[in-house]
Amino acid sequence: MGSKSVFTTLFFERTGLEVIIPKSTFDQKVRSLMSSSKAQAVFTHINGLHEPTEALWKTRQKQNQGRLAGGDTMELCTVAKSLIRLRRKGPLTAGDQTHLRRSLEMLAEELSAVLGGDMESMTLRLEQACSTSLDAPKQTQNGATNLSVA
Repeated sequence: MGSKSVFTTLFFERTGLEVIIPKSTFDQKVRSLMSSSKAQAVFTHINGLHEPTEALWKTRQKQNQGRLAGGDTMELCTVAKSLIRLRRKGPLTAGDQTHLRRSLEMLAEELSAVLGGDMESMTLRLEQACSTSLDAPKQTQNGATNLSVA
């Protein structure tokens, strides 16, 4: 007789997706929710992000797709902030709009689970954090203030 396998079911409320995975691989495939201190650090991280936005749309799409697929919280912040910065300069491509929406949804889903509240208000809080940090004057290396928006 064969061995008996035990499975775990994961349900993702935002999408209604249900995934069944072997319990033996659970720890290798699924990470725990972030801690509340890391959740608070997300907003500090957003404020400190000054990475330039890739100008070539095809390269940007590939980079952002990789960041979204990886699911790393701080990489999702990079996608969201860079695309909000780009949106200020003009309309986003359909792909950029999708990546912005997905990055904000993924961040808001986890942050609202950890910090409490609903996804809609967390999404607004994330967008506001990105926008506010883009509006804030930046300190140069010699301590001077640069008022231009990147």
